[in-house]
Amino acid sequence: MPHLLNVTKRFDLIVANIDFRSLRRTRNALLSHLKQPGLLILSGILDKEKESLRHHYVETGMLQWVETTRQGEWVCLTFLKK
Repeated sequence: MPHLLNVTKRFDLIVANIDFRSLRRTRNALLSHLKQPGLLILSGILDKEKESLRHHYVETGMLQWVETTRQGEWVCLTFLKK
């Protein structure tokens, strides 16, 4: 599997289903590969982590939060790159 930093293409949709720490750490790399406009879907998030992670991505000024979906204790956040 190629390393995220070695990817040169940009995409209309990025889905990342990884742990909270990795989603925080890879924010800039994920956003650099997301086209404008584009959808970013983050999952693998526990309910108690959702607000912190949502704020972490929105504070870039590049994303608009679209929706939060839940299944049990798991959460999925969807954003639109403005």
